[in-house]
Amino acid sequence: MNVSTRQLKAFVSAARHRSFSRAADEIFITQSGLSVLIRELEAQLGFRLFNRTTRHVALTEHGNRFLAAAVQYLEGLEAVVADITEASTEASRGISVGAPPLTCAHFLPEAVAQFRKEQPGYRIRLFDDDLPTVAAMVKAGDLDVGLGMYMKPLPELAATPLISLPLDAVWAADTRTGRRRTVRWADLGQLTLIGLPPDNPLQQVISKTLQAAGHRRPPDIVVNYLDTQIALAEAGEGVAIVPGWARQACHGRNVMMTRLTDPVVNVKLYQIRARGRKPGQGISRFMTFLTRYAGIWEAHHNLRAH
Repeated sequence: MNVSTRQLKAFVSAARHRSFSRAADEIFITQSGLSVLIRELEAQLGFRLFNRTTRHVALTEHGNRFLAAAVQYLEGLEAVVADITEASTEASRGISVGAPPLTCAHFLPEAVAQFRKEQPGYRIRLFDDDLPTVAAMVKAGDLDVGLGMYMKPLPELAATPLISLPLDAVWAADTRTGRRRTVRWADLGQLTLIGLPPDNPLQQVISKTLQAAGHRRPPDIVVNYLDTQIALAEAGEGVAIVPGWARQACHGRNVMMTRLTDPVVNVKLYQIRARGRKPGQGISRFMTFLTRYAGIWEAHHNLRAH
């Protein structure tokens, strides 16, 4: 049996309209051409699909049974073609992901490489900038996915937590305090603190915790990026307070990381996307993969911290 998609479409259209002329108009062929397709299909199947009169077209019992199978086949075929077309379009366009520099440098590259092993047809474009810029680009549709420590609700953006790790102190390796496994917030005392700008959400959490521990003064040194904080701590210029996922950025540096306690303060890294904008198949796959990857990554880094 050599049934064609064109024959099936002609049959389904005629069955739906109960008219060869209207069916022919719908699929852009002549009525005689549609009649030929139906006759060919009936000959290949070995049974009649329609009872025809000069004024009426009706499905036979066999035609009615065959209609359900034909519709299911065509719908399934169209769905597969749509998925392949969408994936092909996304693969050629690529998936754009934005995050602050430290996350782009020390978390995303390994994740992207692993995703491309699993989904080799996709290109990933990384964009590194500050939190407000990344959020604005995701909202505008210039980025498909964003990552960051977004502490407050973001209008028009959906945020999903990826990683939750405690804040740690980073010290020069030869600092006596830095050799301890834990340090209380109250023990930071009058040490030189290296912080972020006061409007940075992470710095606001840090400042609030320091104030609760009795330290109300602002940071002694203010920089824009976590990598700069770590470099200054390595140079012995003070102590930096960073989220636990910055541990990877400390590898190869002459620094120590110490867990801050009393209290232990967890901060979250979020994955954000535009609310109300349905992600394509490739973007959905990447976001699902990133959630799974982040869970493994978090468990590994919590284990190493202990």
